[in-house]
Amino acid sequence: KLDRDDSTGSFTINDTGANNRMLIDTSGNVTMPSNPVFQAYGLSSGSSNTNQVFANTRINEGNYYSTSTGRFTAPVAGKYLFGFGNIANSTNGTYRYYIRKNGSNVSDHHLRIDTTETGSAYGTNATYTFPLALAASDYVNVFFIESNNGTSTEGGDYAIFWGYLIG
Repeated sequence: KLDRDDSTGSFTINDTGANNRMLIDTSGNVTMPSNPVFQAYGLSSGSSNTNQVFANTRINEGNYYSTSTGRFTAPVAGKYLFGFGNIANSTNGTYRYYIRKNGSNVSDHHLRIDTTETGSAYGTNATYTFPLALAASDYVNVFFIESNNGTSTEGGDYAIFWGYLIG
């Protein structure tokens, strides 16, 4: 249902329950308050050779990111943008973070963080973004491998995973 606010000249697209699905203001700015978006943080385990599970979210519109599995599940087919950021541990190693779709790496694209630290300083910070076309019910997560088969990476609030529907 398309509604026009005569006092402001803006338009609102609502569902039958009058929930705003799309807003267009008089300047042409478009917002879609129900679009899927999430930002997760707080690794519950940073172990090598595992899917990374982020225990907390700052935003999780639609609850499509699971804090128990570390997966974002696409509610609709479309193009999505995902990102990941972290800091390397304070030990010498190479840290690789893969964006996975339905349990498989997306080609060999990944975030690589190299560090030569010896335990007395923080490692390098890095971020990575990656667009993906998804079908409804496809899922995306982050997988971590440390070159020296170390047992962990930095985590806490340094590690973030995010994504949103772009079209």
